[in-house]
Order: sequence, then structure tokens, then C-alpha cells
Amino acid sequence: MRARSTTRKRAAQALLVGLLAVAAGGSAEAQNLQLNSSSYYRGYVRPSAGETEDDLSAFYELVQLRAKDLGVAGLSVQASLWGRIDFLDVPLEERRARGDVNVLMLTYRAAPKSTLEGLELRLGRQFVAAGPTIYDQVDGLFVGYRSPWRVDFTGYGGLN
Repeated sequence: MRARSTTRKRAAQALLVGLLAVAAGGSAEAQNLQLNSSSYYRGYVRPSAGETEDDLSAFYELVQLRAKDLGVAGLSVQASLWGRIDFLDVPLEERRARGDVNVLMLTYRAAPKSTLEGLELRLGRQFVAAGPTIYDQVDGLFVGYRSPWRVDFTGYGGLN
């Protein structure tokens, strides 16, 4: 299980480097760039089993980035990351930090009236929905097509 987690982390890091290279490339200027950052601090006291109380506090950060039209119409990059640092009554080296990548994907949506109209491709860490009951996060590829008759065909694969 540990090897699978390490492989997923390395794949996500490689994808991040690739997406950032595309987003920062000299000829790939984003026509629409959105960056959101939210920070908040949460503190509370939790009664413990003993006679003392645990003072808990944490600092959270959520960062979201979206860049559209990266030199190719319909090409975009999306990233959503979060982090948390726990502040306890302990020395700095014992404090816990954690975080994760919610979304990190490269998306292509074909332009209307083009020969590929209705095609959508997504590569990377993403959320996928298949019907009313399946909503999952996968590291992989999503392919979708909406026909001129408004019938959707979708498929996806990867690690979850």
C-alpha cells in the first residue's frame, strides 16, 4: 500500500511540473487567469478523558488556480490545493502539518462549430461523476463527447 501511495505522489508531482511548464511557457499566455486563496484559523477546547483539557488550534489554507485559453482555444489548467498546520502547546518540531491536492488537471474542450465540437478531455487529478450515484476522485483520463442529438458518451480511467 505504501508503494502505491508513493507512486501516486510522484505521478501527481510530475503532472504538476508539466502543467506549470505549460502554464508558464513563453508562447502560452493565459487569456483568463483566476487565483483564489482562502485562509482561516480555528481554535477550540476539547474536554479529554483526564482532568485536563486539550487546547487545539489549526491554520488552514485553500488555494485555487484556473488558467484558460493557454495559446490553444479550449485548453485550460485547474489546480486546487489545501494545507493545515496544527498549533498545540508543544514545541515547533512536534507540530503537525498536512495537506493534499484536490484537483490538478489539464482540460481541453473543443470549440463550438469546430470539427471536434462536443469533445472534452481531462488529464490529471479530478472529480468524475457517472450517473446519480457515482462521484469519485481519480488520477487519470476523462473523455467525454456530446453528440449533436444531445446524447452524452463518457469514459474515464486511472487510479483512485
